[in-house]
Amino acid sequence: MGISTKKGDSGYTSLLRGERVPKYHPITEALGALDEANSFLGLARASSKEKRTKRIILQIQKHLQQAFV
Repeated sequence: MGISTKKGDSGYTSLLRGERVPKYHPITEALGALDEANSFLGLARASSKEKRTKRIILQIQKHLQQAFV
């Protein structure tokens, strides 16, 4: 079962604050890049055996998450 917003795909996406921007907008690209970086960092943190490295990566992820807001 899929999730539907009943708005269709008009080529726009909604930002967290409710603003609608085209999917090709630079902010959409930037948010996608941040999300991808956060995913890779999560993988690196999960794969690391060093507690210090895990803590550092977690701090970086927290800083990245602030950029989403």
